[in-house]
Amino acid sequence: MFLSNSCGQEGRSYQHETCGMYSCIMDPNMEVTAISSANQVRAPPPMECRPGSGYNFYAGYWDTFTGTEMKNTPYSNTAGRIDIEGCCYWGRGVLLTRGSCNIGKLNYYLGARAAREGRQSLYPDIDFCTDPEATCQSSVTGELRWTTAMFVSIIIHTLYQLCLCVFGVECEYVFLLF
Repeated sequence: MFLSNSCGQEGRSYQHETCGMYSCIMDPNMEVTAISSANQVRAPPPMECRPGSGYNFYAGYWDTFTGTEMKNTPYSNTAGRIDIEGCCYWGRGVLLTRGSCNIGKLNYYLGARAAREGRQSLYPDIDFCTDPEATCQSSVTGELRWTTAMFVSIIIHTLYQLCLCVFGVECEYVFLLF
């Protein structure tokens, strides 16, 4: 397993998946460690992001045979990342809501940004952009995991319906956005 997968998997770069005014602004100094990870023998450590790139900041990889973290060699994920600077927007919640855009939308509509800008907010004290791990480690985590899933489902359904109405075709690619 590539430890730089927190930056993105399958060629994606989560912190670069932006959508204009909704996106979280990437903070290269943010440090986050996932609250959950697999607990089997030789399971990799939790995902994390931290500042720094280049020598001495390699993300490395997880050796599944020995159950050890190997950080002394640059080892890239499928997008070519060998570090984890600014890579704090990996998937969380029931539908693994991920990316600067999707987590930013969550903050814009349901989080602290909505409250700051005078809109009603279900979670006015949670800034999902500065604390993306809040979905998994806040006082309302159980509720948040399902709220984010419903939020993303509504967005997907709305985009799909928009494709049908505007373009007259089924837009299967909409599901790839999340």
